[in-house]
Amino acid sequence: MAIEEHNCNCPACELMLAPEAEYCPECGLRFCPRRRNPWTWYCRSWQLWRSTTGRATPQEFHAFFLPNLALLAWWWAEVCRLQQAGADFLCGPLVIVLSIYHLLAIVPFCTLLTRRLHDRDGTWSDLPEQIRVAVDDHVNSRVWCAFDHLEPMVWLWMAVHVLLREIFCDTIPGPNRYGPSVRYPRYNSHLR
Repeated sequence: MAIEEHNCNCPACELMLAPEAEYCPECGLRFCPRRRNPWTWYCRSWQLWRSTTGRATPQEFHAFFLPNLALLAWWWAEVCRLQQAGADFLCGPLVIVLSIYHLLAIVPFCTLLTRRLHDRDGTWSDLPEQIRVAVDDHVNSRVWCAFDHLEPMVWLWMAVHVLLREIFCDTIPGPNRYGPSVRYPRYNSHLR
């Protein structure tokens, strides 16, 4: 293969670099998104299991979240199958393995969620204020005045709604206080 096939161009400064490099030494941007696939994003989430610095794209979050959700559904189906068979649900080896996996995946998921919030230019400490504003908007409406006893449920619903909105919304283009944009690197050089 020619050397050009082994290298990638930085989208901001067009400098040719090796594909295993994470950042461009010229401008400091992450590059070569074509080398990213769901498996590399998934492995990257495990490699950065204790790092809360930087940003995580929606693709990186979904590449870790969706397989774990599928494995959790598989764990739940296996537990239900064992309970219907009359066995103790902890006696199945698959249940034990999946339980250990999910216990180990809690920390990488929390750090990935933190980096995902950073990508939206937010932190965990910003969420309570967003939740309070969303709840005030709904609780103070005429519809909710008759349901004052449901206010704790409204708080829970709005908390889940705000967190899901922050997770599943698109990346904010350009650099923010947590670093350059990974998904839209072309905006990084213009907004510096």
